[in-house]
Amino acid sequence: MTIVELIRLFLICLLISVSATALAVASIFQVLSSQKRISMPFTIVNGYIAAFFILLSVSFMSRGEFLVVFFFIAFFSSLSALGRFLRVYDESFRTLFLSFGYARREYHWHYLFCKAKWVIAKEIIFLSMVMSFSIAVVNNARTLGTDEWLSFVLWALVLLATLGVLSWINESIRNPGSTQE
Repeated sequence: MTIVELIRLFLICLLISVSATALAVASIFQVLSSQKRISMPFTIVNGYIAAFFILLSVSFMSRGEFLVVFFFIAFFSSLSALGRFLRVYDESFRTLFLSFGYARREYHWHYLFCKAKWVIAKEIIFLSMVMSFSIAVVNNARTLGTDEWLSFVLWALVLLATLGVLSWINESIRNPGSTQE
């Protein structure tokens, strides 16, 4: 795979990730406008679990199928990252900013969204890099002609699943009132 193909693949993944993240942002702020708090199902997927599903889909699906699957992985991963950030930040600073006279909608759009823009950008770049790297590694491993790529992929999947579960356990037992900053 040449550098030009890798850049083109990264840009395709970037476009898919941006569209999925835009849908996740719209969804999360729709939920915030109708509910007062972010619920727990929005915060289950973390980066390791997203990388696990990306590598799994790249390894065992055709190109058209895993690009569609990548859209859904990017959507749920962005939804989860934004939900985790907003839940922690909202629990810490909601009362303070609402006591300053902000309406709830103004607080969400003008304050929380401005703070979450770096979380959104990080998630877009992370997902695009993981997807393009996974495609490049799996395609290069498949050209070797042996079944060694399958053992490498299975080892990486077990590692990512273990790290994802441990990270999720760590986040669930951490003090929910502490901020990420």
